[in-house]
Amino acid sequence: MEDIENVSSRAPGDIDVVSFFVRPPAYQRNNAAWDAFWRGHMAVFSAPMAKVSYHTDAYFVDVEFGAGPVIQQTAYWFGLFSHKRATGLWKGMLEVLLDPQQDDAAATQLLSTL
Repeated sequence: MEDIENVSSRAPGDIDVVSFFVRPPAYQRNNAAWDAFWRGHMAVFSAPMAKVSYHTDAYFVDVEFGAGPVIQQTAYWFGLFSHKRATGLWKGMLEVLLDPQQDDAAATQLLSTL
């Protein structure tokens, strides 16, 4: 995160999001089903499509791949997004923990009031 509005006097162009996720139980250890699910939701999982639809640079790290790849991905994304390219100044990062059951219940309740 950076205060681009005040630092550079411009609006942000997008938001960068890296999601570390655990596959739903039905897709764990079932790569064929997971691949079909992934391909069926390319508007979310495809970085170019997410950029167009949501103005978001969206990337995903599947923790199903194990500790080694997750550690490598963490180091990569941290290195890419932790500093401004031009100046090397630190940028902030925000962690948002999601609880699907609690979040889904809250969203359902909110939608029922509309």
